Amino acid sequence: MWNRATLKQRAKTALRGRYGSGILIIFLAGLISWVFSTIVWQAAVFFIAPQMYSRLADVVKGFESNLNSPEQWRAITDEILNVFGEIGPQLLIVSGVVTVISFLFYLLVKNILLVGRTRWFLRNSESEYEIPASVLFSPFRSGQFGPTVRGMFWRDFWLFIWGLPALLSTVWLVGVHYLYGRLIYETPQLEIPNLLDLKFNLVTSYGTISLAYLHIVGIASLLMLIFGVISLVKTYSYRMVPFILADNPRYGALATLRLSKRMTRGHKGGMFFLDLSFLGWFLLTMICCFGLPFVFWLAVGPYYLATQAELYGALRTDAVDRDLVTMEALGYVKKADVLE
Repeated sequence: MWNRATLKQRAKTALRGRYGSGILIIFLAGLISWVFSTIVWQAAVFFIAPQMYSRLADVVKGFESNLNSPEQWRAITDEILNVFGEIGPQLLIVSGVVTVISFLFYLLVKNILLVGRTRWFLRNSESEYEIPASVLFSPFRSGQFGPTVRGMFWRDFWLFIWGLPALLSTVWLVGVHYLYGRLIYETPQLEIPNLLDLKFNLVTSYGTISLAYLHIVGIASLLMLIFGVISLVKTYSYRMVPFILADNPRYGALATLRLSKRMTRGHKGGMFFLDLSFLGWFLLTMICCFGLPFVFWLAVGPYYLATQAELYGALRTDAVDRDLVTMEALGYVKKADVLE
């Protein structure tokens, strides 16, 4: 049975003299994603921003003389909504193209780099020699790319399915807030009920709607919490998928999902508290790096990923001991077979 202290100590030992290499691996993977995101974002802005900014500027200029009255604020809000309504089709097309391109990049590049990054930290934990940075790109090789894409796709697909109820509950909650806010926006100020005053009249239509709003918000919030916890549990169930693919991408996509679930069964609570034990490091590094997410991830990322690699090693050993899988099935070769 593994424990947090042992895993972290092994991770520190594995990174001794190689922390810079771990930073380089994370930097290269992040740099590729950043360059792509920048290019796509700039292209989207080039197509849609000039028209949108010019229209919004005209709206603001038309009302800048008097913005003190509530009527003026209502009018400018309506004009801004009209602008978005007019450019809506163009905005929808650009957003759709960006979404498709981003999805393909995520599926065919970012996920593969994630497996490559995982493989580097996994091999680093197993080897006494320096692991080359080229391991990051090894899943792109012929014979590995297709199985890796399929394995990560099925992982993301099932995570999406399990996360869909929480997403729908969130959309429901936001929609209720929007509809009630729109009702309040269109209601004269004197007729708006004070929800903090428990004595406001429920007999009126606004009182009844406000009471229904509170009940629906409570139910939607509770459902969002319940389904959110279920989604989190499933995230830990499939946590080992990139590691299994890093060991042997040809193990099979669905077999990889099943093995990950079996490996993490009974360990999800420990995995959660292992992640929680890094919270202090994340907060401290984020403060020291002035809140720059990529910079603080570079600082603490190697330690975290090396610990996750040690966790996988412990779960893999446990799975082999329980006859859930063999090391040969994961792509390893017995020493006796090598000597022969």
